[in-house]
Amino acid sequence: MIHQPYSKLWRVPFVRRCRVEWGDGPRDAVCCNISADGVYIGIHPIPPVGEKVQLRFKLPGNDIPIVVEAEVCWENSGQAHKVHSLPPGCGLRFHALPGPERERIEDLVREYREPGPRRLGCR
Repeated sequence: MIHQPYSKLWRVPFVRRCRVEWGDGPRDAVCCNISADGVYIGIHPIPPVGEKVQLRFKLPGNDIPIVVEAEVCWENSGQAHKVHSLPPGCGLRFHALPGPERERIEDLVREYREPGPRRLGCR
């Protein structure tokens, strides 16, 4: 059974390429959604729950990558009852995300949720 943890933070769509490193080296993945506490990535093979990984990704309009340690907190395999609309992958919880990077992500989430023209990349 899949258990997607519930946090009280807003998740927004965030489809971007990223790099994940654990075990025997780096792997390409795709971010699917993001919050200030973590990100869901589509990846194969899926790292095991509890695994610590290093995640690298860029936010729109900013060439400075965010590099953060994260932990796999849940997995969504290719089972028939997978979480609707998400590819096989896993949820990552950020560990010790520095304040400025957290603010950049919070701004992205807020800008997505606010009505009106998008201002992504203004920071």
